[in-house]
Amino acid sequence: MTTPATDPAQTPPCDGRGFLGGEPCPWTGPDDRWLGDRARCVFHSEDPNKPPDRIRAEWDRMAAARAFDCTGWVIPFGVEVTGEIAQARFHGTNFGQEAVFSQASFNGEAWFAMASFRDTWFMGARFSGYAVFSGASFERAITFDQTQFGALARFATCEVRLLRFHRCQMGGVTLDDALGIAEAEYDACEWDTPPDRVLIAEERDAIGLRDGLPDGVAVRSGPAFQRAERVYREVRRSLESRKQFQQAGQFAHHELEMRRMAIEVERGKVVANIGCLEGWY
Repeated sequence: MTTPATDPAQTPPCDGRGFLGGEPCPWTGPDDRWLGDRARCVFHSEDPNKPPDRIRAEWDRMAAARAFDCTGWVIPFGVEVTGEIAQARFHGTNFGQEAVFSQASFNGEAWFAMASFRDTWFMGARFSGYAVFSGASFERAITFDQTQFGALARFATCEVRLLRFHRCQMGGVTLDDALGIAEAEYDACEWDTPPDRVLIAEERDAIGLRDGLPDGVAVRSGPAFQRAERVYREVRRSLESRKQFQQAGQFAHHELEMRRMAIEVERGKVVANIGCLEGWY
């Protein structure tokens, strides 16, 4: 790792592409003087002609240590991540070519917020803690194949139409703030345990909010049920467009239940917890 330069006259500090919270970039060094965009080091530079050697060497070191901190990096080559990962900080990372996360187990929080993806595969990946994809952009298709999402996986403000979820465990996925939900693909996914019961994270959150409010103010949970209704509706549309009618029927049932719950809490009628309802199909 390059020692940060202390003399601005010799080496301008890298701005970290805005992802370093105003702190000096730890990657800036004397050999960055060649850069056309002198405010950025080789790791954060968007110069298409930048040499990849230092980036590749540091990537290999992090891979060996099972701990990645690539905040704001612009990576000009394809990467692969496998095995146990203790730290995954890819906030604002630009994956310039294909990225493969094969049998990768993220044991802590996995930060992909504001990252830029092109051809990307998560194959057999497992997220034990939070997985944050909020604000990420997807230029080409991204596949989650047999991926397990744990406590929470956020896709807030993402355009998710290019995402394909295949045989994933979706219990922790939240899509209420995402765009293009109906255009994404959800193939043979499990949405909760047991697998014959559909229960999205937004419904759990809405019920938890309602049940945690004092009597008389449960009306405040109405918007949460409306968000859950939207997710059920958009996923149902995706399933129907791909002729997956059995699971689409389950989502249609819960879509109607969320609509009913939103109306009833707004009227001040707190009804029994519907978490035990069985989907029909």
